[in-house]
Amino acid sequence: LRWHGGSGLRPPMGRLILLRHGQSEWNADTDKSTARFTGWANVKLTELGRAQAVAAGQTLKSFLKENDENLDCAVVSLLDRSQETLNLILQELDYIVHDDESGVAYPKIPVTASWRLNERHYGALVGQSKSEAAQVYGKELLDKWRYSWYEPPPPMEEETLEEWRTFPHCQRITFVQNPVDQPQNENDWRLVEGRTYSRTSGQVIMPASEAFGHVLERVLPFWERTIAPKLALGQNVLLVGHANSCKALLHVLDSKIVHEDTVKHVKIPNTTPCVYEMEAASPYDNDHLPGLV
Repeated sequence: LRWHGGSGLRPPMGRLILLRHGQSEWNADTDKSTARFTGWANVKLTELGRAQAVAAGQTLKSFLKENDENLDCAVVSLLDRSQETLNLILQELDYIVHDDESGVAYPKIPVTASWRLNERHYGALVGQSKSEAAQVYGKELLDKWRYSWYEPPPPMEEETLEEWRTFPHCQRITFVQNPVDQPQNENDWRLVEGRTYSRTSGQVIMPASEAFGHVLERVLPFWERTIAPKLALGQNVLLVGHANSCKALLHVLDSKIVHEDTVKHVKIPNTTPCVYEMEAASPYDNDHLPGLV
């Protein structure tokens, strides 16, 4: 458990618990060169990934008990590997309700799932191993695409892109499951952003490829509209995301940690909870968002 805190001279706010999903099927090999670019591909957790999520839940349970705290809400991407990680953590925390009559299980706390927390879209690189891509494009160009703030990899092929755009996890939507709503089944979610895919709707749909800066652009509004207001109310928020969406949020929290010169070197390990204690914004701050202690 990594802790980031400070003097606490200003009124304490909520805590943000940030972590990356468990090991996924495309990154199970110990040889990093054979790990595949996953992006928005909806792969599952491995057995190790599920064990990592359970261990993270146990760690958080001890942390919350020691600090006499509870989780108030959770946020997660639309991708299965992050949602499964979150569900396993909530089970360890005893935050899952099992309705014996309907057979439905749902979280005790509100959960917001959003495309804005999806992993970076790697375009034409999706599915390729690091070594394969280096052979095709050359290591120098590949590294430029992987670590550039502004330049995305080549776009996904149009035929594949059109197919993917019909998948639920590839749509630009954000929805909430709230126990107050007393869902009748696990698919009862309240849509708060976007709408379902239609070729004739004119909806802005999934990107063909993204640079890190594009991930930051989509994460920032989610921070401002969803996460920060909850922290300002003193709520403790659990976020389960991906390497690049977590990096983008770290840039928002502290641009000295993640910026153009360091983004290549900042590594987000699987299921290592990182706890940020927030404080009220100073009257001299430029906005009304919580700030990092």
